[in-house]
Order: sequence, then structure tokens, then C-alpha cells
Amino acid sequence: MSEDSYQQLLVLDERIELRVKAIRNENDWWLCKRGCDHCCRHLASPPELSRLEWMRIDEAVAALNISARSEIKKKINLLLMQIASNNMPKYIVCPYLDEDSGSCLIYDARPIICRIYGYFVARDGDFYCKFIETEVLSRFG
Repeated sequence: MSEDSYQQLLVLDERIELRVKAIRNENDWWLCKRGCDHCCRHLASPPELSRLEWMRIDEAVAALNISARSEIKKKINLLLMQIASNNMPKYIVCPYLDEDSGSCLIYDARPIICRIYGYFVARDGDFYCKFIETEVLSRFG
């Protein structure tokens, strides 16, 4: 990955993080935060990621221990088999999620969609957290 492109990705990450922190600071009740894994367990489809995001994920996975890498590989292979056989489950569990702890194994390298999911809304594609919508409506109705 070119240094310039990587720096642009880091700037975007930083801008997202600043906005996310502002939302959390203004709303201490905000549900989406590290440790919440509902969206990670209920993906409607594999997210579309940029080449730079995939490269960053590859680097993060390479830094994991062999057991974690093996588990991720098994999950990805299963998902690829399901896609190939047109036998997709209703929801996909992110292969980078540690299902026991509910934590992201590549948290610092997670894609942009994961960074913004609980904070930004694209209703036309139904890409937003329904739990946050419910909470906002109950508070501000």
C-alpha cells in the first residue's frame, strides 16, 4: 500500500474517531461501543471493503497468534463454501469476532463500516443499528 494512501486512511480513521467520541461525550447512554457485538453477529452480507482496508486487515491477522489465525481461516472457508453453494445463513457472524469474548480480534484494523455502523445512518440501504434507533426514539421521540 502506498504511504500516501495509507496516511489518507489514517486521517479518515481519525476523523471518524473524533465524531464518534463527540457523540459518546454528548450521549453517555449511546449503545455502540467497544464490547458491543450485535452487528458483528448479525451481518446481512459480507461488507464491501477497499483494497487498503483488506491490506490492513491482512497485516492485523498476520500479527495474531497461530490459533486465532487458524480459527479465522476456518470461518472464512466456511463462509466461502456457503457462498459457493448458495447456502447462506440469514445472518453472518464476522470471522474476526472472538465469539466467546465478543471482542474483535482486529479491532485497531477494523474496516470503516465497523467504525461508523452505530453512529451514521444510511437508511435507504437499511444500514443502521435498530437498537440505537429504538433508544433515540424512546428518549427524544
